[in-house]
Amino acid sequence: KNSFASLETSTVGQIDQILSNPARLIQRTRLKRTNYSCIGRTSNLAEDSLSQTDSDIFDDDDFYHQLLRDLIDRKTSGSAQGSQLTRQWLEVQKLRTRLKKKVDTKASKGRKIRYDIHAKMVNFMAPVYDDTQRDQTKNELFSSLFGTRRT
Repeated sequence: KNSFASLETSTVGQIDQILSNPARLIQRTRLKRTNYSCIGRTSNLAEDSLSQTDSDIFDDDDFYHQLLRDLIDRKTSGSAQGSQLTRQWLEVQKLRTRLKKKVDTKASKGRKIRYDIHAKMVNFMAPVYDDTQRDQTKNELFSSLFGTRRT
């Protein structure tokens, strides 16, 4: 097999190929690739060495790195020219500036009074009292409050 065969194979094809040998897949996901210590375990110098399998580790970095490479290749292969990439970037920036809302920065922290204008009242009239009725009602109220009744 060619050493670059995996680069020419699609992601789905690579997944099928990897899943064909589950023992190897499990061994690759339990491989210690970076230097770290596990919580609750005493560190031995022999266990700290890299490229050693551990049943408590699940590391699928290589799979996600391949997915990221495929995504980048797919996005950049559509536009081979640098000028086309720059044009697309400018279009995206224009769309972002259109979507930004204009915000009044001086209106925050109570620096600007916000109010709503209500519609004028229609068909409203204050009540009109008869002076005689008003005086009589007033006298009854005060007399009942103070306990004296005048007749």
